[in-house]
Amino acid sequence: MSRIGRALVPLVFALATSACGDAKREPREQSDPGASAPSATAPRDGASTPNAPGAPAPIGKDAPAPIGRGAPTPIAHGAPTPIAKSVLVELCPPEVADWKLENVVGDEHPFGRGTFTSALAIYVRTRDEKAQELSLALIDGVRRPQAYASFNVAWGTQLENASLGYSRVSFGPDRGVQILSRHPLTVQVHVLVANRFLIQADTEKVEAEDVRAFVEALPLERIRALQ
Repeated sequence: MSRIGRALVPLVFALATSACGDAKREPREQSDPGASAPSATAPRDGASTPNAPGAPAPIGKDAPAPIGRGAPTPIAHGAPTPIAKSVLVELCPPEVADWKLENVVGDEHPFGRGTFTSALAIYVRTRDEKAQELSLALIDGVRRPQAYASFNVAWGTQLENASLGYSRVSFGPDRGVQILSRHPLTVQVHVLVANRFLIQADTEKVEAEDVRAFVEALPLERIRALQ
């Protein structure tokens, strides 16, 4: 299996698992996926980026309007149409900071009665004569609660496991979670953009500030404008 294929496995598995649960439900209006997330507390000591204040913002029909935009489209009975996978692919730049794009693929994921779209890219760079690799996933969850389950779990886990490397981060108006492990060094940064799009950056043997700098260099304004 190719490297990009290996990187896609967690994403496809997560969507497929959620789809199985979704298929068993009646097609009624979905509940707010952020409702069960604990309220926010003080940030973990040593956090290098501002923690998002207050309780996590809900996703779905009860979510507050994203900054500078109108109210989100309800989840059920008129959920937004997924952004074409080709558009998501185009939002993976050839270069991000000092990282260069090696490969990118777009995909569609059947999900109950709907579809998610995604782009998954592999970026590479050389640092201290050592090759480094970073995987990037950009997902349009079309505001269906199941698409954000993993993000909300990580957001809530931060409160109970800050000592294990979970911390909240923010990128402009968008909230995120950083998951850092030192043995061995692995970093994941998950960001919810415009209350709809998920960005996941995942790498090994790269410092957390470099991963955050990578995310900050992405075309976040263009992603927000897809609303």
